[in-house]
Amino acid sequence: MYVDAEGTATGERRYCEYGRWSVPVVNVGRRSSSETLLRRRWDLFFLLSTAICMMAQSSDDRYPVVRNGKVGFIDFRGNEVIAPQFFPLADMAHFRDDLAPVVALDGAGYIDATGRFVIGPNRGWGQPTQFHEGIASVVVWGEGGAPNTPAFIDRTGRIVLSGVVQAYFAEGLMPLSDTRRWGFVDQSFHWVIPPKYEVAEEFSDGLAPVQIDGKWGYIDKAGDEIVPPKYDLAWPFSDGLGRVQIDIATGEKHATMEGPRSVYRHQLGFVDSNGKEVIHPQFESATNFQQDRAFVMLPGSRRLGMIDKLGNIVHEPEYEQTGEFHEDLAVACLNGKWGYVDTGGGWIIAPQFSGGGDFWRGLARVAWRGGYGYIDRRGTVVWKTTTK
Repeated sequence: MYVDAEGTATGERRYCEYGRWSVPVVNVGRRSSSETLLRRRWDLFFLLSTAICMMAQSSDDRYPVVRNGKVGFIDFRGNEVIAPQFFPLADMAHFRDDLAPVVALDGAGYIDATGRFVIGPNRGWGQPTQFHEGIASVVVWGEGGAPNTPAFIDRTGRIVLSGVVQAYFAEGLMPLSDTRRWGFVDQSFHWVIPPKYEVAEEFSDGLAPVQIDGKWGYIDKAGDEIVPPKYDLAWPFSDGLGRVQIDIATGEKHATMEGPRSVYRHQLGFVDSNGKEVIHPQFESATNFQQDRAFVMLPGSRRLGMIDKLGNIVHEPEYEQTGEFHEDLAVACLNGKWGYVDTGGGWIIAPQFSGGGDFWRGLARVAWRGGYGYIDRRGTVVWKTTTK
């Protein structure tokens, strides 16, 4: 996820376009149930904000690029190994579980690292998503005026559940709604935790955020309440801590088309897997923890700084926007330019880009004025093109 220094309390996810890449920017404010579902849908499709372990680059690693309006893939040296031939599909997700979702003239499907279709192409499908624990989602186009139908498929391309696609599998379970309440199913789509929550999110670190009576807490895989529902927002655990938020009414009203709405002041903190508030809610905004670091906005500051898991300030507020740490580096913005910092807050790659994404397998997507491409961890350009 990305956080800006405006602290806008809308809870909406915005996308800053640069070149032809989309970088998600999150304003950490109030989140309704529908906004929660929308965020989950986009998180599935865009660069995932889960921790990626530092791994050696492989000759099978593939990175999506766009040339002449078509998507292809390069290797970590910048060599074009799968010629551009696919339609631009959202942010062109990376390979996951050794497969990448693509859409070609012959339909949608999944390719391997050689560019060969392993599933499909199927003219009856659209909007394929990445695989998670052997399950992915597609849209089955309706025929003869019939409505389109979302569906889950397995790695053979067999439809295993149709009519509903709301989440993805994580740690063996998936949140699912019976149209009224949310619970969790296993990969046989049998209820493991009955649908009794207003909203539920994916499991991570053995816990899942759920909403009850408008408040958020956490449950374990047995459905036992670990953190009582007392927060106004809660995010999936990351790096051993869960990010939570409390809202404090300011007494002011904000005019909307639906009428006056109360204005809230937000305070964010972190809880551990035992439900203890290890960092008391106090920040105006915050990212998830990754690699023992989180970016936060201190009260009264308009810049983001960095803290450790004890809440100690590691780097004073400096950044206008940030991402989260991936492979020991985090993308950050200063004076309208993007670069990369280490876990001490120092600039490893100076701010020079008009946009930047997370590192994945040693490369990060960046943009310049009139161009975009990939850099390595030294900031060396591996692949670059220009917009037309």
